[in-house]
Amino acid sequence: MIHTYQFKITLEQQLNLFARALLIWTGIICTCIFLHINLTNIGFIAGGLFLFTIDTLPTIVIHAQYWKINHNALLIVDTETEYVSYKSSIQNVKYSFQNIAVLHYYHSYERNSVHFSFGSYRYCKIIFRDGVELIITCLMITDIENTLEQLFGIKAGRHSQLLCLVN
Repeated sequence: MIHTYQFKITLEQQLNLFARALLIWTGIICTCIFLHINLTNIGFIAGGLFLFTIDTLPTIVIHAQYWKINHNALLIVDTETEYVSYKSSIQNVKYSFQNIAVLHYYHSYERNSVHFSFGSYRYCKIIFRDGVELIITCLMITDIENTLEQLFGIKAGRHSQLLCLVN
């Protein structure tokens, strides 16, 4: 049985999250080429700018923020000793699970089955009893909400945001 889990940002996870935005633009451009639509048409340009503004740009901003927060970071969770450690260029901490005061899970809410590319981005905030906070983003852990709850044995408070930016 595995007792030590290590998490860090991977290229595969980044591509999985960003794939929707890439697929949308690839689909639009391929459709235009296939249908011989003039890509310099003012309607196409206006529609493209609108889509970029409401979908792709927020996705890029969230992705960049998450990458900046967890870049070169390593989260180690040892379920046998019940310790969690986080190592990055900014923070280097190690705590017992007993020192976790609260676990918060933040996710984007999506309304009326409209799915935006940024809808898959989410993060958890681990707050320790001494006030130290760790931000763990979905760039590090795929199924972040369930994984951390199971490993720590703590139910996370859930919070919805239109854009799941770390605040």
